[in-house]
Amino acid sequence: MSAYDSMKKCMLPTGLYRLDGSTLVDKELQAYAEVLDPLYEDIKTLQNESFVPTATDYGLRYRELALGVLWPEDEDEDRRRIIYALGSVGAHGCSKAAFEKLLADLGIEAELTEDVANRKLTIHVKKEPINYPKDWEEVVERFVPAHIETVWDYSQLIPNNPEDME
Repeated sequence: MSAYDSMKKCMLPTGLYRLDGSTLVDKELQAYAEVLDPLYEDIKTLQNESFVPTATDYGLRYRELALGVLWPEDEDEDRRRIIYALGSVGAHGCSKAAFEKLLADLGIEAELTEDVANRKLTIHVKKEPINYPKDWEEVVERFVPAHIETVWDYSQLIPNNPEDME
């Protein structure tokens, strides 16, 4: 609905205005609408970008920057999945199960081994996420408590491309 239609809809029930398109009030409302219509579109865009499920541009980019991941070449659904995964890590997200879920949500197939005595977490990567730059390790390590050493083990890695096996 345009700004003119919206204003007209609000004013007609009062019975004070004819608003058939030929009155001075119509012309004044149309003049207001010329300025308001672009603002309506901006507000609609702002509303869409304010929520992850409907964002397609800066709404995703700002969240990715805040989370430390900026891979805009990914499809919007993949970007949303990563934002959801990283945004869901909370205060109780330091358990083995929470890290396994985070890795799975990021598309990383891995097994975790905890060495509590030596404060070490070994991530045995079986399959890396496809199409992500190598810095996804840094993203995951941001969620590991500072007193725990992270070791990445690729000895069980299954290549994403069969050609890599040759």
